[in-house]
Amino acid sequence: MSHPLHMCYDIAVLRAQFRVLGQSECEAEGTAMPPELIPKLPDLAMKAVRIFEIALVFELLVFFIGKRVDYYIGPLLGAGAGRDPTWRLRRRNKLRSGPRGVLRVLMYTLAFLMIFAVFDVPMEPVYLAVLAVVIAASVILRPLFQDMCAGYIILAEDRFAPGDQIKVGEVVGTVEGLTLRQTTLRDAQNSEVVHLLPNREVTRLTVRRPVQEPARPTASDDKGTQRSSGKIPSETSVK
Repeated sequence: MSHPLHMCYDIAVLRAQFRVLGQSECEAEGTAMPPELIPKLPDLAMKAVRIFEIALVFELLVFFIGKRVDYYIGPLLGAGAGRDPTWRLRRRNKLRSGPRGVLRVLMYTLAFLMIFAVFDVPMEPVYLAVLAVVIAASVILRPLFQDMCAGYIILAEDRFAPGDQIKVGEVVGTVEGLTLRQTTLRDAQNSEVVHLLPNREVTRLTVRRPVQEPARPTASDDKGTQRSSGKIPSETSVK
């Protein structure tokens, strides 16, 4: 008869072996593919291909439509030739990024709706949810949209730029910053005061900027040379 200690040891070893064997079987069963999933593999593969096609098509649409948008806003990019080169570059980037951002939001929204349809998701609740989001955004973010539209028009028409002195209502100051959302003015009377004006309020204004006077020939110059021109301020009213 074996010693009781040896028997306890053998039982412990057997329990450990059975425990390891059970864990390995459970892991094998967990990693194995369920039999009911095998017939669905072709359908899942086709859905994956369909999603890839949708993503590719809409990405190409964004690219080519973006090129056409750049073509149509090309004449606007040439305005402000006498401005600071850094500001001209920033202005061009803002004029290009605005329509491209709107285009991407619209295209990607349509792409996600088509992807939902690929997975046989009921589309009526999805359409209602999208409509509710659009209505809520149009109501809550309406001032922001108005500011951005007004700011884009200001940039497109090159009404003013940093360094110009403008008068908006009773506020007179020098433009220090211009974004799609707001205009930053340094007060003309007190340099410590900065006005932050939403672009939707910058409607009736007077712009005062330095311009180059055309050179005029002198009567005493027989060779037709021209005297140098000085800078004089000019005022332009914008409505």
